[in-house]
Amino acid sequence: MFGVMLTLILVAFIFIVILTILYHLKIRITKFLFIIFIIFLISSFIVVITKDIDVTEKGWMTGFAVSYFDWARQVGNNVGEITGEIIRQDWSPN
Repeated sequence: MFGVMLTLILVAFIFIVILTILYHLKIRITKFLFIIFIIFLISSFIVVITKDIDVTEKGWMTGFAVSYFDWARQVGNNVGEITGEIIRQDWSPN
């Protein structure tokens, strides 16, 4: 598992270096896309680690996609619940 995580970290580092070089060369890449990529990368690591997905076996991409979108749905539900609780609070001054 450690070797797989090391490989994933190395691939992520290479992507970040490439995106940074493109950004500094002022090639049409926006900060928004860079931030979205970083968020996707970090969340992918979280899913792979917490769901214990073995990226060395065949068909791991399907398991990863199911786990990732399930995790994203759970995050969306949690944000919705928190927002709902904030809205329901009595914010009037006493």
